[in-house]
Amino acid sequence: MKDSSPHPLFPKTGIHWSSYGEVLVADSLVKYIDALNPLQSMPSFSIKSINTSSKMKHRDDDIEKGMNLLFDIPDLVMAYPKYHLEKSTKEKNTKVLSIADSYYWGLYNLGLSKHTFGNGQFWFYNKKIYPKPEEGPQLVSELNLVETVEKNDVIILMSTDATLHRFAFGFIDQLYELYYNQNE
Repeated sequence: MKDSSPHPLFPKTGIHWSSYGEVLVADSLVKYIDALNPLQSMPSFSIKSINTSSKMKHRDDDIEKGMNLLFDIPDLVMAYPKYHLEKSTKEKNTKVLSIADSYYWGLYNLGLSKHTFGNGQFWFYNKKIYPKPEEGPQLVSELNLVETVEKNDVIILMSTDATLHRFAFGFIDQLYELYYNQNE
């Protein structure tokens, strides 16, 4: 979408999607999952307006902040969408488990897991569970994996190119082993 996007999808001084890019990804995921599950529903996700600024917000300068520079790097004009989630009209919302790297943090911080994905969990690198449960396991390795996975309607496995060589962070192999061993 780089050639067709009216706003930058990656900031010049950031390592993750831009705030605008994160909202586009969220919108696409919500619409795609909604189309897959006609009996359940996702809240309607819509962009209401877009403000632009050359002052970086959110994670749009996360890499620059860690560089300990004497002077700021000149920034691009970035887009900051205002969006709205409208509750679903259907009785049952789709529960989504997300297993991903740091790119999912932007979606998580938009409230996707809590408000759109039926209070679904985010398993950061298939290790730590977010939101952190008040009681019980806080690490994926402490869960009954089969039981936990089967409580979800959809599982998102997300990896960026930097972590693609570790795609799904062992999740597929772990689950395959558990299901395969159950049948012996």
